[in-house]
Amino acid sequence: MADALLFADARSESRFRAHINGTFYLFLDLLAPALLLGLWRAWSSAMAPKLGVYFTAEALLMACAYFAVARMAHISAHSYDRTGCYSRALALRAGQDFHRGLRRYWLKIATGVLALLLTALALDLLTSGTGIQRRPNVHLTILFLEIMVWARYGAAVVVAAARWSSDQPPAFAHARELAASYPVARSFALNNIAFAAAALAAVAGYKWGGALLPSARAELFSAAGVFVCLAFLALWLQCRWARYILPQIAERSSGEAVMPDVRQAA
Repeated sequence: MADALLFADARSESRFRAHINGTFYLFLDLLAPALLLGLWRAWSSAMAPKLGVYFTAEALLMACAYFAVARMAHISAHSYDRTGCYSRALALRAGQDFHRGLRRYWLKIATGVLALLLTALALDLLTSGTGIQRRPNVHLTILFLEIMVWARYGAAVVVAAARWSSDQPPAFAHARELAASYPVARSFALNNIAFAAAALAAVAGYKWGGALLPSARAELFSAAGVFVCLAFLALWLQCRWARYILPQIAERSSGEAVMPDVRQAA
């Protein structure tokens, strides 16, 4: 009995240590893209309109954000063994497989990104010197469009990236069908609502405390810090959601596969 208790304690301690290690390495994996996205968001909001490249900066930020979300969702979904413990070796292998798989579709990806950037560049050339890029209503319109695109395709991107195997084509069409189901759509909406609440609280705190800052440079640095934290939170929430929703999708798929067999046997 005592040996069984000692074994159970050792096993629980090992799982707790693995959980701590997994959280630490996930923090490190999320830190670099969060820094890139947060700093780029601060530059795009404050400096890009003055330079006349606001639309191009927003387009590039959107492309980088989707790439970071897809990469981290894939790594997070493939970083845990069958017992649910984090494995650094599996995480590194998942990252390598993700980049190796993307190389096979580099032409399609480059074509899509190039088309997006050329459209944004054309808008920059048309609006350069007119002051349109500095208008707050234009910034809010672009933000609204980004939110609408994410609300429509974000769940499918996360599901497709999390379920993707690098030796097979990404099943984005099937991922859209899964994302349109009520349980997945409801869970994804709640995930986005949680981020929206945190983002509104952070922006409100920044607006309230921004007037107390001593200089415009300090205000810019503070905005960059807020955006980095929000980018980190967004990536973490999507990784967490991917790991939460995949078992439910697998269970539902297995249940739907069993039903025809039951009906045939009946």
